[in-house]
This record gives sequence, structure tokens and C-alpha cells, in this order.
Amino acid sequence: MAKGLWAALAFVLAGLTQGAHGQDGDDRILAAREALRTGDRATLERLAAEREPHVLDLYVRYWRLTNILARP
Repeated sequence: MAKGLWAALAFVLAGLTQGAHGQDGDDRILAAREALRTGDRATLERLAAEREPHVLDLYVRYWRLTNILARP
């Protein structure tokens, strides 16, 4: 029983540390944030058009929409 408990604990700890390494697509989210900050509309449009599943993908869409609404 002790081996099973240790195995379960190791499994839980491995799952917790997996999120600390980041997700695929993190670079795209950071690049979109930088494009918004610097006013690079073309890059922001391109990055928003890419459809990689990511937890923060809604932020990229939001930044794109606010950028569109802010245009003169």
C-alpha cells in the first residue's frame, strides 16, 4: 500500500509541475502583447489570425478588437 501511495503522490506532483513549464503557443501570446504595446498592428492581426488552442488566446482576440476600435 505504501508503494501505491508514493506512486499517487509522484503522479500528482508531476501534474503540478507540468504547468510551470508553460504551454505551446506561449511565444505567440507574448509576441501579441508586445505588438499591442508597440503599436504593431500588422503583427497583432497576423498573430490573432493564428488558431492555436491556448488558455490565453481570448486575450489576443481582445487586443485585436480594441486595436480595431481605437483606429481613427
